[in-house]
Amino acid sequence: MENTRLKVKGILLDLDGTIVDSKEAYLEAVKTTFKIMGQRMIDAKIVTEIPKRLEQNLPIKDLLKGIDAQKFLDIYLNAYYQNTSTKTKPLPKISDTLKKLSEKAKLALITMRYVPKEKVIKELEKFGLAKYFQYIITALDTHDPKPSPEALIKCAKQLDIQICECVVVGDSVADIKAGKNAGAKTVAVLSGIFSRQELESEKPDLILESVKKLPDFLEAIDLYHSFTLATLVEALRIKHNPIHYDFRMRYIHYELPPKTIKKLEHLYFIKDEKDLQEKYRKATRWFQKTMLEIKLEEVERLIKKS
Repeated sequence: MENTRLKVKGILLDLDGTIVDSKEAYLEAVKTTFKIMGQRMIDAKIVTEIPKRLEQNLPIKDLLKGIDAQKFLDIYLNAYYQNTSTKTKPLPKISDTLKKLSEKAKLALITMRYVPKEKVIKELEKFGLAKYFQYIITALDTHDPKPSPEALIKCAKQLDIQICECVVVGDSVADIKAGKNAGAKTVAVLSGIFSRQELESEKPDLILESVKKLPDFLEAIDLYHSFTLATLVEALRIKHNPIHYDFRMRYIHYELPPKTIKKLEHLYFIKDEKDLQEKYRKATRWFQKTMLEIKLEEVERLIKKS
């Protein structure tokens, strides 16, 4: 159960939709492409649908209704990469957020943009964000970009930590897939172009409204695990096996009833802020009930006997 904790040594963050707002860049890229091709924009929905498809390596031909898809894509990507230098903007409070996160763990940035990392660094420097990252990697630095785990594993190696000690934070299904493929914890954020439903389908370990919620949530979930649940486990040990009351999580699967273990496992997994609040209340009520059920005389007798 301890492996479900989101206490990490490395945080691997996506760029577009996670650190910076790129929606205006997507819009300008689509408008520019249709203009160059002498076409009218077909549907406003394709502004976000095209980058969604590209993130997942899915075809866009059906969105273009007779337009040469490869020609469109070549012009679109060139326009998008040019627009990122002027049309992206940092998400709210992102500088404060990255500062807090960098005090808790090593940070790395992973982007699927096919551009030299120097261009990304320049963009981040403009926003005063580059200083928080110890390593930056783009799609040009890997053979297989996300959802392949290659870039994530490479980042962890550069940070000199294990990938299992990392959490991957991103706004797309490719981010979550890459994190799971690598064996890292995953946090999906709703600040990009993917919906909650789309992200939930990939079963991330946690879903937050935006990355600015992450520092406080990491503190809250660590407190919940290290105090609320740890105290509950100690009470349950006193009730069921008082001789080992101070063993914490060691041998817990052998010394507590299976139904109790299953209930504890449910409390350990946290999917969002609302879920944390609800499980905190459940754990607290269970602790109070357990303490009332403990017979101190019997506990003292067993400890003396041992």
